[in-house]
Amino acid sequence: MVFPLPPCCIIQQCPPPLVSQVLFSPMTYVQLKPVQSEDLATYPHYDCPVYRTTARRGTLSTTGHSTNFVMFIRLPTDRLPAHWVIRGVALINSLAT
Repeated sequence: MVFPLPPCCIIQQCPPPLVSQVLFSPMTYVQLKPVQSEDLATYPHYDCPVYRTTARRGTLSTTGHSTNFVMFIRLPTDRLPAHWVIRGVALINSLAT
């Protein structure tokens, strides 16, 4: 079953009855381009957390950040960020723990 994908937008992978069956889904490559914060484009997005492993936990470092957390990536979306937070959407660098 193939679902249409809006261009450059995060969407739910499956229709609602099947959502709980999908644990991991591949993400396209992301190019990181440094810009000044005042030059960031404004668009509806979800600040998606990026973790090193699937554990989503780590020890707190002296800066107060988890050692497993990498950064946030702004993913364009047509839904409110709360939609993705409730579903626990995150990007994982490595599926192996």
